[in-house]
Amino acid sequence: MPFADILGQDLAVNCLQRSLGRGRIGHAYLFAGPEGVGKEKTALALAQALNCPASSPDPCGTCSTCRRIAAGSYPDVQRVAPAGNSIKIDQIRALRQEAYYRPLEGRRKVYIITEAHKMTEQAANSFLRLLEEPPLYALFLLLTSQQAGLLPTIISRCQVVPFYPLSPALIRDKLQRELGLTRERAGVLAVLAGGSWEKARELASSDEAGSLRRQVLDLVSLLWDGDQAARWLEGGELEKAQELPQVLEQLRLWFRDLLVLKLTGERELLFNQDQVALLAEREQGYSTRRLIAALEALREAQGLLAGNANTRLVLDVLLGRLLPDRPLAARRR
Repeated sequence: MPFADILGQDLAVNCLQRSLGRGRIGHAYLFAGPEGVGKEKTALALAQALNCPASSPDPCGTCSTCRRIAAGSYPDVQRVAPAGNSIKIDQIRALRQEAYYRPLEGRRKVYIITEAHKMTEQAANSFLRLLEEPPLYALFLLLTSQQAGLLPTIISRCQVVPFYPLSPALIRDKLQRELGLTRERAGVLAVLAGGSWEKARELASSDEAGSLRRQVLDLVSLLWDGDQAARWLEGGELEKAQELPQVLEQLRLWFRDLLVLKLTGERELLFNQDQVALLAEREQGYSTRRLIAALEALREAQGLLAGNANTRLVLDVLLGRLLPDRPLAARRR
């Protein structure tokens, strides 16, 4: 896969291509970022670039080597994934035994370790010893969505390459182009996907999108009555939701749309194209200052929850900062 086919991760791709061009690829990299944003595709592209006969910073993607790496059948590129809920000591021991042998066909052996944060304590300590005395021909690519779950000593021995959520616009356009969705439906799914292309593709073929959408619209409606919203929060539905990060990201884009309408009135710039009438109505209850404060509150809440802060406390504070300056009922009197 050419690096150009990797969506929305220009910083990561440029970093790796510069290292390839200089012939200075290290022995271990940590690809850290959300699920479904291209970490594994980038790892495969790097493995291809290191072994492609074209010897270019960009793999051709069409030769036998590149095709077999993509298919998972190339002997010098191996994938290590959790066996059940964790990566176990026996998996790392087998990797250590094999890693010191020279490549069978290619220039470099590449080990792609997915969900690296799921290594058991024993497995992590065993892998650390491998990083302390790395094999000459081996490259280790650790992929994780939870960097904090890795030993600091492992992180310190890797070059960390950050991966970021994809923009809704990128996801929307790709859904239209590859799945033939309408702009309106693609826009809705892009908002629901929370920056993950893989999540967007799953939502396009499931009923989950409707459930998430209803949850967000219910909360948006409740914001017009602070007491009712507080009672809903007391029920704990949002606090316990597995998709809480996606819900907060959708709320962020909702308030972004309100601010766009407030400042420009340009409806074609909205992500929530299926809710234009509701957005136009609700925008009138917020001042520009209130909308900016709400967006800042959502950004802070997302950061706190990513750092394992108390969910209930964060949501309690957030709710108060999302309420309008004046409810719809008061505005109509």
